[in-house]
Amino acid sequence: MTTVQITLNKMVESENFSFLIDLDQEEHHQKFVYDLYAAGQCYEADTTNFLLRACKPGDFVIDVGANVGLFTIMMSKMV
Repeated sequence: MTTVQITLNKMVESENFSFLIDLDQEEHHQKFVYDLYAAGQCYEADTTNFLLRACKPGDFVIDVGANVGLFTIMMSKMV
């Protein structure tokens, strides 16, 4: 398991937004996400941009996805 600092500057419409996530580089889906950010690319940039505009401090959010928890952690930092 590797803790990755993800900073979204220049990848999406937000400046200076960052968060930590633990990713297992041996697990296929997690390695895919890790490799994207390591290459300076954003996983699902359209979704990320929407969340950055829509989620505000004090909001309640629910993530019903089933992947590595990237959006769950991201939204937890936004609200």
